[in-house]
Amino acid sequence: MRWLVAVGVWLLSTNAPAACEQAVGVRLNELMPYPQDSDPEWVELVNTGPLTAELEGWVVETSTRSAASWSDAFTIPSGVSLAPGQRVVLGGMSVVFPGAWVVNVEQGATFGNNSTAEDGARLVDCAGAVMDVVVYGASVEGEPFVDEEGESVIAEKLAPRSREGQSLARSPDGADTNNGLLDFLSGPATPGLPNETTPGGGGAGCTTAGVRGAVLINELLPAPGALSNPDGDDSGWEWLELYNPAATPVDIGGWQVHQAGSPGDWGTRVRYELPPGTVIVPGGWLVISDPLATFDEGVAVLRLTEGSLGLGNSQDGARLVSCDGVVVDQVVYGGSNPDGFADLDGELLEDGEVAGSVKDDLSLARRADGYSDGSYADAFVLTGPTPGASNVDLTCKSGLADGANIRINELFANPKGTDSEAQSEWIELYNAGGQTFDLSTWSIVKSSGLNDDLELPLTTMYTFGAGVDIGPGDYLVLAAIQAEQGDIFAEVLDFPSGTNGDLVFLQSCFGERVDGVVYGGSNEDRAPEDNGVVPATAAPYPSEDACVLRRQDGVDTDQSLRDFVLSRYCTPGASNVPEGGGGSGDPTGPKGGCGVAGPRSVEARDVSGGCAVAPGWSFGALGLLLVARRRRR
Repeated sequence: MRWLVAVGVWLLSTNAPAACEQAVGVRLNELMPYPQDSDPEWVELVNTGPLTAELEGWVVETSTRSAASWSDAFTIPSGVSLAPGQRVVLGGMSVVFPGAWVVNVEQGATFGNNSTAEDGARLVDCAGAVMDVVVYGASVEGEPFVDEEGESVIAEKLAPRSREGQSLARSPDGADTNNGLLDFLSGPATPGLPNETTPGGGGAGCTTAGVRGAVLINELLPAPGALSNPDGDDSGWEWLELYNPAATPVDIGGWQVHQAGSPGDWGTRVRYELPPGTVIVPGGWLVISDPLATFDEGVAVLRLTEGSLGLGNSQDGARLVSCDGVVVDQVVYGGSNPDGFADLDGELLEDGEVAGSVKDDLSLARRADGYSDGSYADAFVLTGPTPGASNVDLTCKSGLADGANIRINELFANPKGTDSEAQSEWIELYNAGGQTFDLSTWSIVKSSGLNDDLELPLTTMYTFGAGVDIGPGDYLVLAAIQAEQGDIFAEVLDFPSGTNGDLVFLQSCFGERVDGVVYGGSNEDRAPEDNGVVPATAAPYPSEDACVLRRQDGVDTDQSLRDFVLSRYCTPGASNVPEGGGGSGDPTGPKGGCGVAGPRSVEARDVSGGCAVAPGWSFGALGLLLVARRRRR
């Protein structure tokens, strides 16, 4: 039987039930947590059970982010009973909906609006039992909420985020699978009326429900430098590229790009909302850009009319959030995770799972369009920007088993003057095998001392781009931008000084340590060799303007002290023991690596003035970014 009640007012009965009567099947059917302007909040209940439910003393509670703290919003007075299939709207004294049964009561706590993370509402019966829970938002931060069955509400079970002027409603009425993503839609409010049941709802302009991975953040440029913007200011020049990996178009109207400098920022920094009707074609790209950035003709671009995407340049993250509040994709970058970002499953990201640090004019891009391999560090690399076009294929193609003969052959870690100002450090690799080897996406990694937890943290110094190979018996020199020798130039290299024992090693794109050198003389920091043994004494400390180099090219015993010596006769791109220099690899042969007669050991003969490069080398002007030149023997 339909209740006929004066519009907007419920005449409270004075005949209270003799005792608390419990019931099952009463649900939070629709709620308005984020009303427009100064409109009031409200919640609609529906009875899905087989019996009339007496609701005196039942309470609707709210919680903002903290699952351990719930506050009373609406307490149901005496005389309110709900027949099977019947609805009632609870609201403050100003709530009026013509044709709806409204119970007006004083409102206590208010609903959360997802300003920082997910928020919750729950229905508690007169005996204190939790009968229904809805958790809504775009993320799971901190301790997760639990549902009425005591199960954690993980990211995949969140109802859509609240949107101004739109309600969260079960679709259809009373639907309850304990998965808010499946049960709720965000859309136009229907207090006291049947809820909308449009699949993939989410309100005006929202036509596609969010599914993780449906559209991906494929590439982003957080640090536009001199090549992108001669003025050197990031603001106005940043961009982010989306990619549709599906075989069908995806309408992303109403979806948003969020940015965060720490986990608490998620949801508070909405940088851009895509206009209604925005569609990405199958296998297509869409660039979201600051107002000033420029692109090639034909690139699909949506521009901010003012401001900036605000992509941070240190430990930061970006998210794509669908119009119904689902986090569709996320990338966290910065090389480490001191702020404690989590992945989309709510698991804390280890340092090795975070994408690398940003550099001017280089984009963070997936190794291939849509590529994902378990962590942001695996999926994203620094590379030359390709906005609105296919990413260069930087997928991992070979590991330790294939590249076991690639050696760190020589290291120049301590140039004259302040290292950071000189920017002239370099490292030489040597192929001791019989086949040409592709170094694409392999990295140079360092460890420069114990942290507060007495661990050796690792830092990726450089990752090789596409098409970098090294032939059998060949050398490859990676040098800093101001060095006078190199096949490939990096903007900056910063090798450890060697104090107390430091480590530099070559790492495959699968994360395997291939070959390294422990140097510094002593090894108080207990850096391990390639075989895991921690030597008491390392290879020599690199005194200023001297090189740590192998006694014989490519010969490796996994004992740095035995394999390496210190010399001022540096030989970048040439044999450490040239012809006539002691074919057995004796470092004290009659001819030094720079064509200077004398012993190789710096302890035996300290030749001032540095090292002339090996005969046959010449070097031109350096570019600002990565410049590749190849020399083959």
